Amino acid sequence: MKYFLKKIYFSIFASLLVIITVATTSYAWYSSNQNIQVSDFTIGISSSDDANMAGLELSIDGINFSDSISEIDMERAILIQKGYDALNLSDEEVESIFSNLHFYNATPDDTSNLNEGFKIINTDQSYSETDGYASFDLYLSISNEKYYVEDGIDIYFQSGEMATGENVSKELMVTMPTHPVFGELPQTITVNPVNAARIGVVVYDTMTKGKPVETSVVSNDIYTFSSNTPSLSDDGVYNFGGINTEYNAMLEYYNLIMASQYGTLSIPNDVSIREDELVYGQQIISSSLGCTTSTMVKVRFYIWLEGWDSDCFNAIIGATSAYSIQLTTKNA
Repeated sequence: MKYFLKKIYFSIFASLLVIITVATTSYAWYSSNQNIQVSDFTIGISSSDDANMAGLELSIDGINFSDSISEIDMERAILIQKGYDALNLSDEEVESIFSNLHFYNATPDDTSNLNEGFKIINTDQSYSETDGYASFDLYLSISNEKYYVEDGIDIYFQSGEMATGENVSKELMVTMPTHPVFGELPQTITVNPVNAARIGVVVYDTMTKGKPVETSVVSNDIYTFSSNTPSLSDDGVYNFGGINTEYNAMLEYYNLIMASQYGTLSIPNDVSIREDELVYGQQIISSSLGCTTSTMVKVRFYIWLEGWDSDCFNAIIGATSAYSIQLTTKNA
């Protein structure tokens, strides 16, 4: 299976917009041939003067804060998490390295500690511990020039729509067993790659603004853009329901047509009990953490296609999806 993530675009008011093009030559997380190459990231971040943002400032190093972060510096932030000394590289070197990054559909090693890394689903190939996802750190603080915040602020993901994707259809090679929710599945099904995407968020304890140090992890959370409950939309798009479902349609599909070549698969127990929370409206930083004009909080974001998700299979060949992850201080 080859996934080709052609473009990932981040923009912030403070928001992140991710454009992902996915291509595969086999059966998603079921194949032993997995390869995602990132060819073009267009990244820009700016904070907003909107009252709901309370003068939020951003930094990739915890020292230099601004209401905007350039595209090249966001690329640096991602390369830093890949183990590169990206702060000391020229813009040309950053762009050259970035254009050759590879990612693979994956799942966390330990959902209670996302910093432990990710593993590639069902493959005999060896990859580095940073393969399988994109991640970057943002330091969040409040502008001294415009606001005075004594007790800290709450920061949420926005409640409105944050993900859109291209609906794609796939003609199945075999007749599927009856689904407990959908009943008899048609030979051609329509899916959306958004259903398989995940956002991981690791929040660290506060530190003095402009003086980054190692602090303890406050929380590790995994969010999904689609419900864990199977559903069929009015326009005929199937959401097979994440991981923890009574009937993982694509696992059944694999075991019907690929098991003779690769062996029968079953979802590991520690994965099957996962029920990732919907991202919309979720609080990621509490005012009790104390993010003020004199302190900062580091937040590490992870983005990946969840390899065990029932919607992560080769119907999403060439599909494009966009994720707008807006941060706000009011959960409207």
